[in-house]
Amino acid sequence: MKTIILTPTAKECIETVAKRRYWSLVEEYTKTEEIEEEKEAEIEMLRRFLEEEDMGQLRSEIENRVNKGESIQVILQLDEKNNLKVRILTQIRP
Repeated sequence: MKTIILTPTAKECIETVAKRRYWSLVEEYTKTEEIEEEKEAEIEMLRRFLEEEDMGQLRSEIENRVNKGESIQVILQLDEKNNLKVRILTQIRP
């Protein structure tokens, strides 16, 4: 199962982190002449995440947690039926 971990902060919202990772991968991918299925899969997952998820709602939820001092990781996974699953993991900072 392919997994992507995104780590938003108080300075970079989840949408910014995802877009930055997406465009970085696209740039890397276009510079190579060989087909890299791993990068293709990650680019596709990030594209789907950015297009299909409610970024406003996610951003709000994550910002509230970050403002409370929590460390956040957003986990993207594709299940066996190619459905995109999004989980938010929270860790309280000491």
